[in-house]
Amino acid sequence: MNPIWAFGKVDFTFLFDWEVTMHKSIKHLLEAHTKMFAVLAEFNHQFREFRLGKDLDHALIESILDYLNRSAQFNHHQAEDEMHQLLCSRYPVAISKLSDIPLEHERLFFLCDALKEALSDVASDAELPRMWLVSVAKEYENAQLRHMHMEEDVLFPLAEQYFTKEDWIEVHTRVSLGKNKEFDRIEAADIEDLQQDIATWSDDKIHS
Repeated sequence: MNPIWAFGKVDFTFLFDWEVTMHKSIKHLLEAHTKMFAVLAEFNHQFREFRLGKDLDHALIESILDYLNRSAQFNHHQAEDEMHQLLCSRYPVAISKLSDIPLEHERLFFLCDALKEALSDVASDAELPRMWLVSVAKEYENAQLRHMHMEEDVLFPLAEQYFTKEDWIEVHTRVSLGKNKEFDRIEAADIEDLQQDIATWSDDKIHS
């Protein structure tokens, strides 16, 4: 787990180099996005091939969806929600520039569940239209891409522009509440293993 997000309930204010930590925090979020973009690229490839008439690797798609959900929940959605809440409550000038990020996060999970249900329907009924499943997958993919680009283009720059040292401390304190270091260590390792499995799976299919 990135140590930036693991301060727990310790009073770390006197250790807080807020400018360095601000940049590291944003870097951590961007790195999480970069990994998700890479997995979404494989998702896109799988459905392009499916649209052209090839079989869909359901196990791979399910692993991709599992990775995207778990990575978002573990790595960054809570931090982004807290950043959004503080911006809206303390810097009204930022409100007009922001979409409702917590609501978008909920919508992404809803679209993911809808896609999982569609995959299950197709697996049990070969007569369902191929393009119907492709359209459901495309809606999910586009929503993920738009959302992450919006955060990188709007949310993160606004936080860097307006947040004070106290704001960053509050974000970190809120994110760290209730954290279980052992669970986080195991979950971080599992997510990393899942990402590597997806990459290996994809490489094996390319060279098979």
